[in-house]
Amino acid sequence: MRFSHFFARFFDPRFVDKSLGTVQELIMLKKNADAARELTEFSRLLRLALEPIAELDRPANIQYTNINNTGPVRLGKLDINPNFVFNAITVIQSLILDQDPRAIEYLDKFSSLMQEVLRSADKTLISLEKELRIVQNYISLQLVRFDNSFQYFVKVSKGLQVKQILVPRLVLQAIIERCIELGTRKLRNGMIHVDICLAEKDLLCMVSFNGKPIRLDQPEHTALNDFTKIAKQRMTALDRESWSINCAALDHDELYGQNITLQMRSLHK
Repeated sequence: MRFSHFFARFFDPRFVDKSLGTVQELIMLKKNADAARELTEFSRLLRLALEPIAELDRPANIQYTNINNTGPVRLGKLDINPNFVFNAITVIQSLILDQDPRAIEYLDKFSSLMQEVLRSADKTLISLEKELRIVQNYISLQLVRFDNSFQYFVKVSKGLQVKQILVPRLVLQAIIERCIELGTRKLRNGMIHVDICLAEKDLLCMVSFNGKPIRLDQPEHTALNDFTKIAKQRMTALDRESWSINCAALDHDELYGQNITLQMRSLHK
């Protein structure tokens, strides 16, 4: 099989749905060992897809990076953090082999997340509803991985037209990922709160989380650049003057130590 054919097949949402659907069927038939092997094969194919390949077999519109690179992998406009994806697969495999009844639930969330990301791979803007669905599945999988070490809350203003409002693809997911990795997951009682509302013609996404605060007047401020770098990259779908990302320490907040505010011009379908 030529690699170009392999990539076309593997990064098709229908192929992902069929492969993970087979795993789910095996679990329901109580063939857990077979299900775990099928998921291992899926993981192997994904690793192969993310490894560098010969130039002759490289589709022109796809960029490749080694799986050992800790940054996001870009295949066309598909942004995947390899560490998250393979950690999620490992956790689901453990649930399957332990005959944990949560296995099907989290396999379904993983499948939904992968398909949602793949279906939007050629888009720079997606509906807020889809972005929130991606975030929901992403956080659910991270909660399993980190043994429910944090809580999260999402508040969307009443009347907000989430199906009509457009946001840069995966921008909120990038911020949530940074919140978890920067400190929330390291706490026994981590908390993340997402508040989304309209302020005149702008959409405000405010993410508060606990953990060690980052202050601009201390050496740790270098982490601030890393904290928002990926999110800023994903904001390039909008004019530079139409959005802003700000980080602030919440010195007097008993629950949260840090707040990230993403403000952008409200766009509609």
